Amino acid sequence: PMLPSNGGAVFRILELMPGTPPHMHKTETIDYIVVLAGTLSMLLDDGTELTMRPHDVMIQRGTVHGWANRGGEPCRFATIVIDATGARE
Repeated sequence: PMLPSNGGAVFRILELMPGTPPHMHKTETIDYIVVLAGTLSMLLDDGTELTMRPHDVMIQRGTVHGWANRGGEPCRFATIVIDATGARE
């Protein structure tokens, strides 16, 4: 499944090729992202862009965001996505 449901979680290892256009989205999840190789940029809807490198970890929730690979090699990263539907702020 792309997204977890009913309090579940999904673990994936993904690869993003250089130049792949970001898909902006928002989910009702808590996301843990760990870069394993290459570089990964997180884009926010306010124009903020943060570049992650190998061993960097990000935890994010409830933002409109997208992922881009601005580097010259594939980026491999792990994600743990946990359902947060109904979570209180």
